Amino acid sequence: MKKILFRLGVMGLVAFVGTGLYLRWNLAGLSADDLLRRMMFRANHIYILLSALALPALRFGLRPSVHGRRRQVQWGATLLYGLTVVGLIAAFFLDPPTGSLQRDLTRFALIGFLIGMAAQLSILQLEQRRRG
Repeated sequence: MKKILFRLGVMGLVAFVGTGLYLRWNLAGLSADDLLRRMMFRANHIYILLSALALPALRFGLRPSVHGRRRQVQWGATLLYGLTVVGLIAAFFLDPPTGSLQRDLTRFALIGFLIGMAAQLSILQLEQRRRG
């Protein structure tokens, strides 16, 4: 699982660089006056970096000693993180072009990120208390 998290993190960092180049070269065809869409693209760009940096950091928190229900929660949170990175990359290209402030894909991906983070942190806290 640690290799998967590392690879997803690297994929996220590559996507961050790629979306940065996409913005730099203005491939979205945005005019200088279209500040709303520009800020939406930039926000999603930073969200990709957030999730990409959290994944490799998360692998240091994984404990092989976790068993049973906690192990299932840990796997579920990891899967949720993987979907979050993919969702944020997709949201970068799908949400800003609509021009709507209701960025559903971005919202759901960030909620998934927060739920996954809360689950991982709670498992770490429970394991720390169990050990004494």
